[in-house]
Formats: sequence, structure tokens, C-alpha cells
Amino acid sequence: AGEDVFGEPLQPLIQDPNLPLPPPASSLATVSKRPFPKMVPYKRSLTVHVVTRWYRAPEIILSQPYSAAVDMWSIGCIFAELLGMMRENRPNFLERGAIFPGASCGELSVDKMEAQPLSSYFKRNSQLNVILDVLGTPPPDQLSHLDKKIADLMSKSLPAKQPKSLALQYPAAGEQALSLLQSLLCFHPDRRLTANESLAHTYFASLGHLGSGSADGTAPTFKPVPMNADIEMMGESNEHLCSNIINECQFYRPG
Repeated sequence: AGEDVFGEPLQPLIQDPNLPLPPPASSLATVSKRPFPKMVPYKRSLTVHVVTRWYRAPEIILSQPYSAAVDMWSIGCIFAELLGMMRENRPNFLERGAIFPGASCGELSVDKMEAQPLSSYFKRNSQLNVILDVLGTPPPDQLSHLDKKIADLMSKSLPAKQPKSLALQYPAAGEQALSLLQSLLCFHPDRRLTANESLAHTYFASLGHLGSGSADGTAPTFKPVPMNADIEMMGESNEHLCSNIINECQFYRPG
């Protein structure tokens, strides 16, 4: 996503023909007029219908304010999926797939959670429950960004789940890859790595041109690329849409 767009459905472009396609997101990304480095207050109403379900961050599922950190969660999900495509990690191709393949993802809110038992929103295949099955029940310090009522309901009502070992799930990934994965799939959005911090991670140490952007050897700096999102604000005309479809087809099938 560009600096002015976040929540765009991010998912792998390479799809195994033997595996089902992930369910699509129900709307477009959120468009902002300014960058979102972390959890930045945003006055415009944010829709919860962003990001393809299997790659959707917990704060979106819980109807909380969100930022560009949701894209880093999606990237973590994609990274896990790529690690799962390694033959050493998944010898049987039928076992390869998304790390969080939830079957449903209803909107959770304080009113809904107070109206019914919290357990009713954590069915076995619900998206948040699938996430917790892998990462475990988040400790209280990982819930500090949530609405207090939601944080209290989760900490007091959720059954304790121990995290699964990522090293056992991806035995050939290596220590640095698992470190990066854990830093991206952090329940608290402010504690997830940013894009720059991810590129400065030791996992990418062999790619010196990615990690040498700063004088002190820490996070590299990148100049944001402006993105024209006028279509999000003004809509698309039938004539322009038709032209874009033709141009796209000609790009892949010239002549």
C-alpha cells in the first residue's frame, strides 16, 4: 500500500491451483490524505470491511481504530504462507495454505459482546478464533490498544490458549525468518514492525542494498511514492472503466 492508502486487500499473487482461493474483501481500501506511520488518530469513519478475511488484522475484526499496521499484519500472513510453500516445511502440497484460514468473520463490537456470551463470537472456525489458535490468547499488555470494555471482556472471558510453536510449523524457516514472522504477527499493532523496520531486519542482511539506508545501520529510509487515488474519491465513469479493461487485456494479450 502507498503512504495514503491502507487496508488494501493484500494476499499472495501465486495461487496453487489445488487450493481454494481466499474469500475476497467486501470493499476497497481506506484512502487517507496523510501518512499513517503507526496508530494515528483518524477523524474519518473507518470501515471494517477491508482486507481479505484470511489476512485481516485483529483490530479490524474487533471494530477498533486501525492504521497502516494492518498492512504489516497482512504481509506477515503472506510471509507465513510463503514459508509454508517450502517443501522442507510442507512436504505434502495439500497441507500448504494460509496460516489463518478462517471460515467466517463477523463484526465484533462492545454492544454485541455485552448482548451475548463472548464465546458465541469465537466459534471454532471464526477468523479471530483461528488466529488465537495459532498465536495463543494475548496477554493483557497486548490488549492495551483496545477499547477498555473489549479488552476486559477478552481478558476475563476468553479461554487460555497456548501459542503453537512456529518453529514446529516451519522447521526449515530458520531463526531469523521466524523472528521476522513473529514481529509482523504481533497482536498489538504498535508493536508490529513497520515496512522500513522489516527491511532492516537481520533476515534481509544478505541484501545489503535494503538494509544500508541509514548512517547508523538501523532502519533504512525510503522516499514515499505519491499515489493517485482520485478514482477512490470521484468514482469511475463507464467509458473510462471500459478503456481500462481493454488496456489491461492488451497488456497481457498484446495484439
